[in-house]
Order: sequence, then structure tokens, then C-alpha cells
Amino acid sequence: MSPYKLGCNVLEITSSNIQRIGPVCKDIDTPVFRPETAITSSLNSIIFSNCSIGSLDSFSFTNYTLSVLSFNHSTITSIKPRAIEKSRIKSLGFGESKIEIFNGSSINKSEIKAVDFDGMEIEMIESDWIHNSTIEKLGIRNSKIENIEKNVFKDSVFDEIEMDGNRIMMMESEAFYGDSQISTLSITGNDLTTSTPSPSLLSSTSPSSHPTSFILANNTIDCSPSDCSTNSFLLNSPKHSPLLYQISNNRCRPPSQSPCVDPRSISIEEHGITCRISSLLADCACTASTSSLPSRFPIDSNISIVILGDCEHLTLDQKSAKFSQIYIFRTSKLVVMELPAALKVLKIFHSTVSMVRGETHDPQSLQSWEISNSKIDLISPSGLSHLKISTLFLHFSRLPHIPIHATRFSRIENLIIDSCFLESTQPLFEISSTLKMQHSVIFSSPRGLGTISSAQLQNNTLLECCRHPYFDYRNPIGLDTIDLDPRCDLHFYGSRCFSLDLAENNEGLETNHLPITSFVTFHSLTFYVYFAIFFWVF
Repeated sequence: MSPYKLGCNVLEITSSNIQRIGPVCKDIDTPVFRPETAITSSLNSIIFSNCSIGSLDSFSFTNYTLSVLSFNHSTITSIKPRAIEKSRIKSLGFGESKIEIFNGSSINKSEIKAVDFDGMEIEMIESDWIHNSTIEKLGIRNSKIENIEKNVFKDSVFDEIEMDGNRIMMMESEAFYGDSQISTLSITGNDLTTSTPSPSLLSSTSPSSHPTSFILANNTIDCSPSDCSTNSFLLNSPKHSPLLYQISNNRCRPPSQSPCVDPRSISIEEHGITCRISSLLADCACTASTSSLPSRFPIDSNISIVILGDCEHLTLDQKSAKFSQIYIFRTSKLVVMELPAALKVLKIFHSTVSMVRGETHDPQSLQSWEISNSKIDLISPSGLSHLKISTLFLHFSRLPHIPIHATRFSRIENLIIDSCFLESTQPLFEISSTLKMQHSVIFSSPRGLGTISSAQLQNNTLLECCRHPYFDYRNPIGLDTIDLDPRCDLHFYGSRCFSLDLAENNEGLETNHLPITSFVTFHSLTFYVYFAIFFWVF
């Protein structure tokens, strides 16, 4: 019987012995629950409590739309492939229950807001367990799992995966490998026995599949005493505070000897840098007056995260590199020419930056940028084009004039500006969906706000440094002189006002006028404007 035909809002089954839960009918490629619309939309929750269930067969929950699907204090022998398919569920929960096996693709082509496992006993999670699905948050907590096979996530998208306080008897080192996209992966407080000691837990051949944020803390892990590079990643990772990979307080299961935790040191003279390698992470410093980032490091595995600082002149020009995250610190001159196509995170601190990227049509991954305590001194006519940025965070930084077409074919989901000095706003505002700006100073009238869907502006200062003289008929002469705000010279000395007619010269830069240098220059301009008006009237 279709549960929809019962006409209820919540279906709760308790203290029952169920041999199998199967599909309602064989027509599984189209929505099969089609009685009255009111009845179809009424059922929103299905809850099993204190039940013994033989199996959830394939297509048991196909084309369902539910607020809650939960199994509490129950036992399930198997959850078959495609048991949950093409469904939309707000909350899928398993609590204080026993499950013998999750077959591959048991969750398939579905959208689920939250999947929660708490206090579970699970015998086996097979490869491709969650396949081609979108899940906001997956949580596995306080559970005992006997076996987790490799590549348990396949072609799926997760906002967050949290594994906390679990005892995992055997987990393939490649359990989290695969082609899925994970924003945040948090593995904390677990006792992990893995198929190979000193697992990196992240693929060494596919940095593009690495999570944007990775937390690995307070875990007990099997260690290989001689694997210095991986052990340094698991037990002795760099502690830079802006790093989105936070790895701390992990420990080895009592080994026969103390494991080596020293990172591998390499010097790349042709690029003027020296690095310490910890598995997938390179912590580097410049050793020459002119340095650059290599497209690949001379080691066996691919580097995913690059930390590079203390440079005089550094060039980023590696479109073919496979780095997923780049962090730049304390660089006197940073020239950004090309960025890796698979880059997810770019963070720049205490540096002077020139964005001189060329016109490119190569697809870019969705990126997150942060520029803090830095000065952007130049943005070329294509410097910010063809980018997809989830969040652009500008903090205690200065932005120069942005050419009107410098952001063509780009999109920013969230633009956050805090305590910055902005010479122009229109090109950034016009490509942003949301804006949050506070404690910032703007050179002249902000433009582009009309295209933003949501804006929060607080405690900002607008300086009309490009304001022209205007008629004030209260003045007997007929023309009043506007004094330039002294803060224009203080905050934007040498900046220029660019023509609003968008005329461009041969180099593609906008025509400019009115250099902001001193009050004398401004008043001389006022005089000539007055003279021209008098002559026309005469």
C-alpha cells in the first residue's frame, strides 16, 4: 500500500517486525503517487521506531518529498542499491540503530538537507554508498562501524561532512577519495584503524576533489614510523591561522617506535623558493629577489595546498597547476598573471598586488578569495575577468581604479568589504549578488548598487573627490567654489577621476581627467569653468 493513500501527515510505525520495505509499483521512472493533490502533499514524515526490518529494497523511496524520514532504535539487515532515489528529504535520520550493510548507491540521485547517524552500529558501508546526490550536511557521531570501503561518495556534492566520536574498526585509506565536491570535511575525536598506516585521507592524485575546509583533530590513527611526510601532515602540520586546513592534536596508536614527523625539505632554485613538504601541503619561502610558483613540485605526489611568503617579487603564472589552495604572505610585489583552473581558495596577506591576468576563456572553478592588510596597486583591463567567486573578502586593504570591463564574464556571490579604501566600486558591485560593507572609505560616488539583490552598509565614508563646481545663485557672482575635502589627499593622494563617458584609449584604459593633487589645481579648474560659462552667455 502506498503510504500516500493513507491521507495522513505523519506515518509512524513502532514495535513492528517488517520483512521488507519495497516499491509501491514498478513504474519507478515517473512519480507514482498520484491520487488527489491534497492527499499527495499531506504526507511529510515517515518514522520507524523499535522496528526489525529485513531490507529496504531498491526503489523503496523513489520520488518522495518528505520533511522527515527516520529510523530510531531499530535493526535493518540491508539497505539495497537505489533504496532512496530521486527524492527530496529535509531530514534523513538513523538513531541508536543497527544496520548490517549499506549497499553501493543506496542513496542515489537525491537531494537531502541533513543526514544524521548517531549512536549507530554499522557492519559495512560499501563503495559508492552515496551516489550522484546533493546533501547539505552529513553527520556520523558516536557510532561503531566495522568496515568502510573506498570511495564511499561518488559524484555527489556536500556542504559539510562531520565525523565525530566514532570507533571505526577498519576503514580503507581511500574512503574519502572520488569525484565528489565537499566544502567542509571534519574528522574529530575518532579512533580510526585504516587499511594502510599513515593515511593522508585525501587523494594525492586529484587535488580538485579535496575539501575546501578540512579539520582533522583529536583522532587516534595508525602510523607508519618511517613515513615522515605524511606523519608531519597528520601530526605536525603548519599552524598558520588563516589556513583552512586545521590539523591538530592527533596521535598514533601506540607504535613500536616513535614515528618520524619531520617534513621533507626541498629547494627549487629555478623558481627561487625553498619548501617543507608535508604530504599534500607545501610550506615555502622565497630565497631570491625574483621568485615564481612552479606548476608542479619535484616529488612523487601532487601538492594541493601552497603556502608562500617573505618574497620581494613573486609571480603567479601557472594555469596548468593543480593546486586547490594558495596562501601568500608578506610579499613586496605580487604579480598575478594566471591562476590554476582548479583553484578553490586564494588568500593574500600583507602584500602589494598587481592583477594583470590576460583575457581567458578557460572555465574556472568556484573560488573563495580573501585579501587582507594589502594594497592592490593595479588591475589590468582583464584583471578580474572570467571568475566565479563564492566569497570575496576585502579586509584592511586598498583598491585602485578598476577598469570598467575588468570584471567581464565574472560573478561574485558574496562581496564583503571591511575597513578598506576603494577608488572605484561599479565593476565589483555590478557582478555581486550580495554586499556587506562597513568602516570603509569610498573615493567618489558609489555606482552599481542597483544590481545587488541584498546590501548591508554600515559606518562608511563617502568622499566626493570628483565632484565638479555647481551653480549657487545665492552667491552674487553666480558660481560657488567647492573646496576639496582634505581627506581626498590624505587617503587617495595621486588618484584620478575617470570620465563617465567610458571613452577608452588605445591601450583599453579609460580616459582620465582631474588629477587629485592639491587645492590649487582644483581652484584653477574652477576658474576656467567660470570663464567658459560667461563667454557663452555673452
